[in-house]
Amino acid sequence: MAKVANKWMASSSGGSPGDIAEASYTKTSGVAATLTNEVVTNLRFAESGVRSFDILASIQVNTTANKWQVVRIIGIQKATGIWDITPINSGDETGLRFDIVSSVGYGQIVYGITADASRTSINIKFRAITTSI
Repeated sequence: MAKVANKWMASSSGGSPGDIAEASYTKTSGVAATLTNEVVTNLRFAESGVRSFDILASIQVNTTANKWQVVRIIGIQKATGIWDITPINSGDETGLRFDIVSSVGYGQIVYGITADASRTSINIKFRAITTSI
């Protein structure tokens, strides 16, 4: 019998409606500037249906010395539109700082990063599992 190293992501059935299949986000325009509350497209959770989430994301920041990082973000919706998150990082320090904002019925993941003239792109691949309200 084969061992499953991480049951957290092993199952493809029985998920919650708010789960997010692997997707990607890329930003190439204006990435050298300081960025604040940049929306990670399609990384959001319905306030009417999601109580908690667990995001796994791999990040590549292209600069003169490329940086690679894995981030796990766990979050809870404590009341409608009131979210709390905890990012856990490993790998290179990319400078990305994640947050969540309430926007039109969703908890939307956003990020910020300080200016770096050598930065040419930010690539994030992510997926998430959720629990319902």
